[in-house]
Amino acid sequence: MLELQEKALERSAREGTEISLEMPAWVIWPESSFPISTFYRDSTGERFPVQDNVNFLSAEEEYVQAIRDRVCDFILLTGTDDIYLSDEGRVARAYNCLTVFEGDYSTAVPFAKAVLVPFGEYIPMRETFPFLEKAFEASAGTAMGMNYTPGTSSDPVPVPIRPGSSVKVGVIPLVCFEDVVGSWVRRFVRPEPQVLVNVTNDGWFNRSWANEQHWRNAAFRCIELRRSMVRAANTGVSVALAPNGAVIADLRDASGSPFTRGVMTATLPAGCTEVTLYAMLGDWAVPACFLLFLALLVRRILAAGRGAGKESVRNGVYRPDRGATPR
Repeated sequence: MLELQEKALERSAREGTEISLEMPAWVIWPESSFPISTFYRDSTGERFPVQDNVNFLSAEEEYVQAIRDRVCDFILLTGTDDIYLSDEGRVARAYNCLTVFEGDYSTAVPFAKAVLVPFGEYIPMRETFPFLEKAFEASAGTAMGMNYTPGTSSDPVPVPIRPGSSVKVGVIPLVCFEDVVGSWVRRFVRPEPQVLVNVTNDGWFNRSWANEQHWRNAAFRCIELRRSMVRAANTGVSVALAPNGAVIADLRDASGSPFTRGVMTATLPAGCTEVTLYAMLGDWAVPACFLLFLALLVRRILAAGRGAGKESVRNGVYRPDRGATPR
């Protein structure tokens, strides 16, 4: 945000014009923004107070709160790892979350990711088939450790449109590749102003075209649901999308590469409150088309069977035999 101010002032001085700079009401950081997990007591849900993440957002530190003090107040949305420990200090459960902070860590509203990545966030049936864990270790070069626990809620997160406002927008919280799973995203849709927010790392794609494919696939959620989306990515594509899937803004360097550091600003339309046909019915068209194809195929096969042997060649021309006696 300080970078935005500096650029605006430089442009004003260079062009000799007046400027008015709208400061962001929301700041969105990607998945894996915090260096460590946040720990809670499983028995009470109480957060352990002395943690780097907690201090990172507190007034005593000179980073997040310093930005708020020097520039403007804002609501922070970012990814967190929330781990719950038993009284013996063992991991009872762990969640990959999109968390909303209106202030310090006491204001945290986490939303747990539900659609987990197999062999990325958990090893399926690892106790039944131990060789799967060994195969993961051989390919990844490290042990998986704990399995993440999937979230279960499909309720949007109400977030004020600006700090202190009573007017709220429903955030559809999506972590990592959840923004490509239309059957899951549609469950969040309500007849109210909403915005899709995706925080992702995309680290496993490295610098490949898979990063571009990911956000282009995610754009279909906007089209299907008529909702705007903003994606904040570490190594992927950070982009803001309109309800029709059009690009409002994206973060790229001068060569067009998304692998760069910087700040992207966007104003997202959130006025659409309609519930689309896809949001109501889901992927019904896919099995319906398959059944239609299957019915037409069976009909064609049966018709071909009934007509077998009724074709002939007459005078060098192939035509069906309708029972007439050849002359």
